[in-house]
Amino acid sequence: MMTDAENTFSDEQAITVDAVSENVIDLGPPDAGKSAIPLSITVDEAFAALTSLEISIQTDDNAAFSSAATLTKRSWLLADLTLGAKLDMGTLPADMERYARLYYDVTGSDATAGKISAFLVKDKESNNPSY
Repeated sequence: MMTDAENTFSDEQAITVDAVSENVIDLGPPDAGKSAIPLSITVDEAFAALTSLEISIQTDDNAAFSSAATLTKRSWLLADLTLGAKLDMGTLPADMERYARLYYDVTGSDATAGKISAFLVKDKESNNPSY
C-alpha cells in the first residue's frame, strides 16, 4: 500500500491518553463532487492497560478546529488492539469540511503502550489469495 506524508494522520503515534492525530489533513475547498476516501488504520504497537480505544473522524472549516464536528466514531476493546491489527473506520465521508483529523479517546486506565498509524489511501489493502 502506498502512502504519502500529506495524507497521513498518524505515523506510529503513541496513544497513551486522549489525543488528536499528530497531523491535520487539508482536503481542499468543499466540493459537492468529492467522493468518500478510504482510511487505513493499523496498530503498530500492541496496546496495554486501557479498557478500549475510540477513534473519531473530526472535520472543521479551520485548521485550529475551533468548531470541530465529529462525523464517525468507532470503539475497539483492548483484545482487538494487537500488533498488526487493522482497525476498520470505513471511509472519510464525502461531505467533509476543509480540514480533517482523528481523535483518539482512551477509556479506562491510561494505556501503558500502544501506537497507531492512520492514512488516507487510494484503495484499501487486500490480501486476497486469488490474485
